[in-house]
Amino acid sequence: MNGLELAGLALRWIHILAAITLMGGAIFQRFALMPAAAELDDAAHDRLKAAVRGHWSKLVMMSAGGLLLSGLVNIGILIASYTLAKPYHMIFGVKFLLALVVLYIASLLAGRSAAAERARQNAKSLLTINLVLATIVVCLGGYLRMIDRTPKGATPAVSAASATP
Repeated sequence: MNGLELAGLALRWIHILAAITLMGGAIFQRFALMPAAAELDDAAHDRLKAAVRGHWSKLVMMSAGGLLLSGLVNIGILIASYTLAKPYHMIFGVKFLLALVVLYIASLLAGRSAAAERARQNAKSLLTINLVLATIVVCLGGYLRMIDRTPKGATPAVSAASATP
């Protein structure tokens, strides 16, 4: 494996691990933490929310940065290296815009601002919306991996799928 392939693998791992962190954290919060925390008295519930937000916000910011950086570098490399089938760019654009919404909602729910505090009043609904959108983003990403791509400079009959041993 050469240095470029190794860098590509590292970027892929960063992208996948950051997505797992954000989506897994949202699933945990929505379906485990929120129901359990609802059983606490108000003072304990408020302390728990503040403590979780303080820790979770760091992971949200690192994951968002990792996703944006690795995603933009990956798409740049892909566009420079391959001729992509016609629907690729449109589907990627939808995926990217939805991903920005997911990152915004995750950041808002983990934030410290007055707007973030107001958003957390609807945390259950926002987490549910975010999970639906994140699921769509993951599914679109999986679909994009299946779209035919031809290495630049190769004959059109040779695609990435047929060129691999």
